[in-house]
Amino acid sequence: SFGGVQVSVTSVTASGIVCATPVPGAEATVDFAIVALENDEETGLPREPIVLSTEYAYFDMSQVQVSLLQPPGAPQGQTGGIISVAGANFTDYGALRVRFGDRAVVAATQPDALVSELLAELPYLSPYDETGAVPLEISLNGQAYTSSGLAFTLYTAYVDFAFPTGAPLGAAQAVTLFGTGFRDLGVARCFWSALGGGATEGAVVLETGASVDEAAGTAVCSAPDEAASGTYNVSLSLNGGVDLVPAYFLDTEVTLYRPEDLSVTRIAPPGGPAAGGTVVTVFGTGFADYGAGQLCCAFGGSGACDVPATLLAATPLGATRVRCTVPAAAAAGSVALDVTVNAGLDGSTTDSGLRFWYYPVIAVDSVTPAVGDAAGGTPATISGSGFTGLSAATVGYGADPASFLRVRFGTTATA
Repeated sequence: SFGGVQVSVTSVTASGIVCATPVPGAEATVDFAIVALENDEETGLPREPIVLSTEYAYFDMSQVQVSLLQPPGAPQGQTGGIISVAGANFTDYGALRVRFGDRAVVAATQPDALVSELLAELPYLSPYDETGAVPLEISLNGQAYTSSGLAFTLYTAYVDFAFPTGAPLGAAQAVTLFGTGFRDLGVARCFWSALGGGATEGAVVLETGASVDEAAGTAVCSAPDEAASGTYNVSLSLNGGVDLVPAYFLDTEVTLYRPEDLSVTRIAPPGGPAAGGTVVTVFGTGFADYGAGQLCCAFGGSGACDVPATLLAATPLGATRVRCTVPAAAAAGSVALDVTVNAGLDGSTTDSGLRFWYYPVIAVDSVTPAVGDAAGGTPATISGSGFTGLSAATVGYGADPASFLRVRFGTTATA
């Protein structure tokens, strides 16, 4: 009996009675009772109803709304995660439930009766099951569910590797994580944990934003700007930091450096013919190889990767060195020569002011005398043009441009 309206019992067991509620006219709170349709053996009168509740509620399910899921998705194959479901007009009628499409139904709690928020433990779902978005709805009584249309995304993801392996502090697109199963939930975050170098190992983990490309299987992380330079392990969360995506194969270690630690201090040789092809060694600080296509020489203040460079062993004094081949120039003159360690990424290119000098083609017009002693030692005067092409070059460390002049006799001997 629901507020005096009697309905038939659907089934009876030793532990329970099942019946369907009558259609209410409106939201209301009524008495719920069990009625035995028989007379009392002693009085001969109909038995009195057994009132089990005075607060059985009829509620309007259309007024129960789900508006926010936190997190909006979670990985399969894990346990212990908690989801928060927020909305309007939540009331605990003794059987709060959260339903994940046709995948699972779990019990929920309402911590504060005055706040429309439910908490539920995320169900365990096999990582090999189908992934994707499922409708998430709630029930206040374990039977009637909302129809909000919000989706909860289930995914199985892992990180394969990070590229490049170094980036400047504060870079907006510092490192790309490659992997499988990435889902763009709009709340991806990257977490940087110090491993060593200038950064203190075990220090507080730093958090930055990330952008996910599902089709490419990539997540691009920005680098923290308020951090020490050093080596960090980079972790990815697709659901706002609630769960981390495991890295199953390669470590995702990335070196962060300060842009001001990069410099060019010397160029050898300081110049070459405008036709290009001169192989130069660039000395400086902070040079490192962070992956294919990252280490380059930049000409003319472009800051871009104009030609690839090769990292050489450091000098005994600790200076870092790279070697690259100079491209051709349209005309003689000097151009800025810098080094970028991240293919021109903002903050990854030196700005030291040293220049490479292009000179016109040199020519030899005459040699006097034309013959000399086979034992060597004969002074010779060489006349021609273009010999002073490096006279204005800035070499660094006080070197004289003339020290680069060489004369070749035949194919091997030089003086």
